[in-house]
Amino acid sequence: MGVSTAALTVEEFLNVPEPEDQCAELLEGEIISVGRGAYEHELVKANMSALLVVWAASNKPGKVFAETTFQLDEHTSLMPDVSFLLASRLVPGTRGLIQGAPELAVEIVSSESASVLERKISLYLAHGGRAVWAIYPEHRAVRVYDLNGFSRRLGADDVLEDQQLLPGFRTPVAAMFEGAATARSTSGASPSGAVVRTSLVAGLMTLMVLPDAASSQWPLMNSLPGRSCCLMTSAALMSWILLAAIAEYNNASATGKRLGIELGHGCVDGRRVLERLGAQGPVS
Repeated sequence: MGVSTAALTVEEFLNVPEPEDQCAELLEGEIISVGRGAYEHELVKANMSALLVVWAASNKPGKVFAETTFQLDEHTSLMPDVSFLLASRLVPGTRGLIQGAPELAVEIVSSESASVLERKISLYLAHGGRAVWAIYPEHRAVRVYDLNGFSRRLGADDVLEDQQLLPGFRTPVAAMFEGAATARSTSGASPSGAVVRTSLVAGLMTLMVLPDAASSQWPLMNSLPGRSCCLMTSAALMSWILLAAIAEYNNASATGKRLGIELGHGCVDGRRVLERLGAQGPVS
């Protein structure tokens, strides 16, 4: 990302030639070069646009825009990936850039620096914006900022809604990432939630019944060497279960996170964990 040092006005910025392979925004007098969105970025943008368009078509509260430039002040013009304007802002015959921030600005964060993103969010909210959604495809999460600048993080298992600004709009966060790759893990690809859950249940059941079953079937297991062997087998199984829980945690599953925390703190009550799994329903 390249940043110029010349403090430009929006009028001057609009006369600057734009590189063929990049888009540009003006952020407080600085030209911010933004690379063209890759496949995942564009897919999430298309999903988000479709979700908002379907809602807007049935409620008709305003219009949804994609990559539209808004002039926030004399030295700032930003182009959110997706935006929403109330019907009262749609004036027939309007010329030039739309003045002020959109009521909702959606930024899909791929390569943008945290400092630039924070400045943009502050500017949106300071110039008429009522909400900003920063979507992180890599983590399958969205951070929602309200008019007061407070934010909350929603994961793929959560539901996104804003009944004050978008009455009736409600969507699972996971719907934004339909067709996109799964959340990335620092330890590489992790197994699917269903596989991990099945293996975890099987491992815990084995761990619970192994000592008693072994003692009843093979009296030798009551001896010191036998008990040592049984203990080593149980330890190996618990190690595998911990790895499975960590893999599920990295896969951004709420159930996996809870199990990872429980097991990581030494909570090895198999029956309790199985009850927790049953209460959560299928993991995908």
